[in-house]
Amino acid sequence: MDYSDYIGLFNYLTRGIYPKDATLGMKATIRRKAKKYVTQGGRIYQKAIQDGKEYLGKELLHEGTIEQAITRVHQEGHTGITNTWKKVNVQFVGKKLYERVVSLVRTCITCQMRQRIPHLRVTPGHPIPTPSRPFYMVGTDCIGPLERTRSGNKYIMVASDYLTRWPIAIACRNINASTTDKFLFDHIVSVYGVPSFLVSDRGSNYMSSYLQSFLRKLECTHRFTTSRRPQSNGQVERLNQTLVQTMAKLMRDDSAEKHWDEYITPALMCISVMSKVSRNKSAKELHFITDTSCRCIFIHNTIMLGTMVNEATGFSPSMLLYGYDIRTPSTWAPPTYDIAAATADIETEIAIRAKKIKGWLAEVRMMAKRNSEDRKKARKDIYDKRVVPREPFMINDKVLMKDHYPTNKFADLYIGPLTVVKHNPGTNTYYLIGPNSRRIEHAVHGDILLPFKERLNMVPADQVTRAMNKFQSWLDKTEELV
Repeated sequence: MDYSDYIGLFNYLTRGIYPKDATLGMKATIRRKAKKYVTQGGRIYQKAIQDGKEYLGKELLHEGTIEQAITRVHQEGHTGITNTWKKVNVQFVGKKLYERVVSLVRTCITCQMRQRIPHLRVTPGHPIPTPSRPFYMVGTDCIGPLERTRSGNKYIMVASDYLTRWPIAIACRNINASTTDKFLFDHIVSVYGVPSFLVSDRGSNYMSSYLQSFLRKLECTHRFTTSRRPQSNGQVERLNQTLVQTMAKLMRDDSAEKHWDEYITPALMCISVMSKVSRNKSAKELHFITDTSCRCIFIHNTIMLGTMVNEATGFSPSMLLYGYDIRTPSTWAPPTYDIAAATADIETEIAIRAKKIKGWLAEVRMMAKRNSEDRKKARKDIYDKRVVPREPFMINDKVLMKDHYPTNKFADLYIGPLTVVKHNPGTNTYYLIGPNSRRIEHAVHGDILLPFKERLNMVPADQVTRAMNKFQSWLDKTEELV
């Protein structure tokens, strides 16, 4: 109820007078309303009759008291709209009371900061095209920190080729720029050549000027993923999971969890020759090159898994890289032919074999590329089914950003409110400014942003201070982590 109408009704109930400028229609309205209300303690209440007796009913609210009353009820437990409305409706009555409850609950800063993080996707998937040749594009990442081993290692540096899915990993003591440089040169460049593209996250070791200078000299283009968006380098993230899972199982068999760095090589050998079998081809059908034998390799007396194929490409990484499936202890069998006779014309055998591998390998890699693209399209279709389109944020819109590093279980789940200063429609990423006018250095994906619902009245000074302190604390944490 408007405050002027409230005063007019109150004066009529207590003193029997009308407003000075009241028309005949206004006076009739006041008299009609007065039959439903009584006053007590300077407030107006509905009449409530029970068992023939009259009681004070719900309090009538006006513009000056409605927000305060709803806020008081809501802050008793910061319940949602439904439960807050039930409590308010028991005690109060007023003009558009439910709409005001909805508005105040939705704009409650505390509730927005602790609201459940929705598992919604607002942007369709954008798969990275599969290269046509090995080590044209390589993804890299780091795992850790882990428990320090006897050798002093705390991290695992990982890389994967985007065509063959060939896994590379080493244990290391730190992940600074120098270590990263050495890993890339010793385990990728010097073995497989210079990749045209390197994909990584925005860790300080990858962002360092030292590494950027190294890659420029090699003429390798460095592509960075969106901040706090691991899906951007999903192939390597998947390798991280598979590597950790495989190592954990091998270590559990040997009860050697504290020596995890000794199990990277066995795990890599497993991964290089196995994964899920493609749904449309069997392992037997895909082993095109079966007459090449490989030296049997025993590592830590671990029984390796049988040769299987990658789900996305339809082939094992070793098949795509070398032209044959690496043999492991569990798949090795003694030669059934006369080795001396077989090596009599070794040069001819090598020439024939090289010709076969060259022809087959080109065909196999082309099939792997097609299989990978088909698989990516199928995954994109599944991913996009869960996409809920949302209007993009506009410049100067206020948003909340998911906090990936909460200090404890009771901390706010979001950072903000932040202000949008730039939008990249192609990638649905945004550049933001915090409450203290400090700009976040890197773009943020729209999937981790929610609209901030701001009240028309001013935000209390303590809320502004709290938001600024929270944002600064988050900046400090992210700088420490990278």
